[in-house]
Amino acid sequence: MTYYDLLSHILLGISSSFLGTLPLGILNLTVLQMALNRRQNEAVAFSLGATVIEFCQIIATLMCMDSLLAIPELKWVISLISIPVLLYLGIKNFKKPTKPILNRVNVAPKSFKQEFFRGVYLGFANVVVYPFWLLWGQIFVQKAISKQIMVLIGFFLLVRQSVHFWVCLFSFLWVKY
Repeated sequence: MTYYDLLSHILLGISSSFLGTLPLGILNLTVLQMALNRRQNEAVAFSLGATVIEFCQIIATLMCMDSLLAIPELKWVISLISIPVLLYLGIKNFKKPTKPILNRVNVAPKSFKQEFFRGVYLGFANVVVYPFWLLWGQIFVQKAISKQIMVLIGFFLLVRQSVHFWVCLFSFLWVKY
């Protein structure tokens, strides 16, 4: 593996992970709301719990992708299903009426463990992960990088947690000033 290959793998992992954190889904909004309510420790715990589950979902999806795409008929079925699902979810997200989501609420503090398991629970409930990573899995397999997929997953975790860190930091500074 050359440095160019390694760099392209890293950039693909970072970009796919960053694109996965852009939509303001239930997980990102929950982290943002906790951070805005000055509950940064709880936001970090929740984020870690959700990331652990999403990591497992990604591994399951990507490890199965190589086998599934070996059957040419399934490749078309996966494409025909995952692309419209992602387009529908994206359009639905943009057409949603905007309403104030982040209200300042006084909530009794919860323990790190409670918020971690809350993140685990909502991570399981987040089924949008599967079509997203099915689509990216096709790209990974087509680029023949499924053997180095752990590098990409490692960078996914790094980017995912850093996005939540920046959300917490931004909200802390926003509330403070």
